[in-house]
Amino acid sequence: MKEKLKRGEAANFLNIPLRTLDFLIRRGEIPFSRIGKRSVRFDPERLDEWFREREGVEYHIASDHRARFSKRQADPTVDRGVGAECRGSLRE
Repeated sequence: MKEKLKRGEAANFLNIPLRTLDFLIRRGEIPFSRIGKRSVRFDPERLDEWFREREGVEYHIASDHRARFSKRQADPTVDRGVGAECRGSLRE
């Protein structure tokens, strides 16, 4: 059996950040094999083929994703984690 790459090795192989690789995995845009619930592995030959197929392809964020992102940034009611008002109530 040929050697498979782990996430970090695959990111290095493609010369991309690990976060970008995780994004591509979540979107199902990159060939990978899932092992168990969390682990994934990559076949270097399939990655190389996938990379060559993408040559010259422009990347555009889908308009619905862009709209959701900008709404989240502009909406003050969106929960952004523990804020100052919550931290203050914990001291009392």
